[in-house]
Amino acid sequence: MWVTLSGAISGGVASFLVALILTPALGTLSHKTGWLDWPDEQRKRHPSPVPLSGGAAVALALLAGYLFDSGARLVSRDPLLAGSIGLVFMIGLADDFAGLAVWIRVTVQAAAAALAVASGVRLGEGFPGAIATIFWLVVCTNALNLLDGIDGLAPVAAIFAAGAMLLMRNSPAGLLVPLIGALAAFVWFNLPPARIYLGDSGSLMIGFLLGCGAVISTGRWPQSLLAPALALCLPLFDTAWAVMRRIRDRKPLFAGDRGHIHHRVLARTGSPRAALALLSAVSFGGCALGVALDFLVFRSGQ
Repeated sequence: MWVTLSGAISGGVASFLVALILTPALGTLSHKTGWLDWPDEQRKRHPSPVPLSGGAAVALALLAGYLFDSGARLVSRDPLLAGSIGLVFMIGLADDFAGLAVWIRVTVQAAAAALAVASGVRLGEGFPGAIATIFWLVVCTNALNLLDGIDGLAPVAAIFAAGAMLLMRNSPAGLLVPLIGALAAFVWFNLPPARIYLGDSGSLMIGFLLGCGAVISTGRWPQSLLAPALALCLPLFDTAWAVMRRIRDRKPLFAGDRGHIHHRVLARTGSPRAALALLSAVSFGGCALGVALDFLVFRSGQ
């Protein structure tokens, strides 16, 4: 572990408290400044405008957690990784405000992934390992963003996935515990009906962090990526399904629609809370399988 679990808890507590204070505060500020997600009766069907500043609250809470006590080692030891996280947040923030072209978003995400690789976050060795890591990080970054389609689902799935990775070998506690702390505070404001959204800045950054955590927990053994991938089964499956569906329908891969798993479950249940409960159970089940695989197969084989 980069930081022991006991040492990282102080950072987690700090991030929880900061997020608990900043989330409602930034939500109020968003209403005053117009930083809102407006309904459009198509994909965005919430009844009234909702603040988009949740990602900023989580990012600031993470910064507090990473700088607090032993968690500061993440920034001091790995400035490239810290910079890559910040870059993903900033491109998401720009997209929230200006609606960037797909190629700009993906190019910057790939650049951030390359910075993470340079910091030592990588699958295997050499050029193939670097390319595989960049591809994985870009996929994870966008997968959680695509999953953020109904209230509460993205932060709940992220908390479960980060918690599962904490139980795996080589767990990067200093990276994941502050993330869990920040999301544990944020999620109470994001449960249906949500009072604040993560926005692209938050969902992209969290997806990137989880992708990094998954790579680090493998200990550079690419085949053992299966365990953390199971912890991310819900966003990864939803992304794969969306790609296949859009190829089949001859639609742009990054075109938004209401065909995601969460949209279909919501249509079947008719209740945002029921849909959240069902999909959270699926996410938890994938996390349990991932932890079991890590303990029974990969860890025992060491």
